[in-house]
Amino acid sequence: MESRLKICAVIVGLTLGLSGCAQDLAKLNQDLANLNAALAGKGGSQPGKAQAGGVAMAAQPEAGHSKPIQMIIPNDKRVAAAIDGALPTIKKILSIHQCVKDGESLRQMNVYAVPGVNMAQGRSGYGEEFSYPNNNILMKYHNTNKCVSVSTIDQWTMPALNALQFRAVYFADDSGETFNFYYLFKKSDDGSWKIAWLGRNL
Repeated sequence: MESRLKICAVIVGLTLGLSGCAQDLAKLNQDLANLNAALAGKGGSQPGKAQAGGVAMAAQPEAGHSKPIQMIIPNDKRVAAAIDGALPTIKKILSIHQCVKDGESLRQMNVYAVPGVNMAQGRSGYGEEFSYPNNNILMKYHNTNKCVSVSTIDQWTMPALNALQFRAVYFADDSGETFNFYYLFKKSDDGSWKIAWLGRNL
């Protein structure tokens, strides 16, 4: 009888634990849907869907976007917590970066940058024209009067306790061309995350 009670207690504990995981997954899913809406320039959000194999989230596409944004979160809890803290700033940076058409316009990101960093100074290491995806050098057939889309956000790593790196894959809906950019964010003393660097390679 006592062993049956222990088994029941374990089952109840597992059920409650899985319920908590489902709530965390639902919150992350909603955050991704909101990111998709922000990047698409829309105000609303739509529910996303989970994919098998680790934690891969894909938000439903907004009208006019042929592909959903896929965000692949690593299983490392420390990295996932950093992503959760940095996501508001990441949304703002990507929504600016996907529409930039010249190097000087990268200054719009300075509000979200580490103090002393000027994003318009070609920090990518390849020159100004390689610091933004929406140009006719990186995407030869894309109409630069249109913003490019973010198709994937992945390759999350933490090279230090206060640093977060990831890759964003940009997609031109009109030409089908793609291009990758890598980002480095640093955590400030006040707990906020700021962009420190972006470029074609880590």
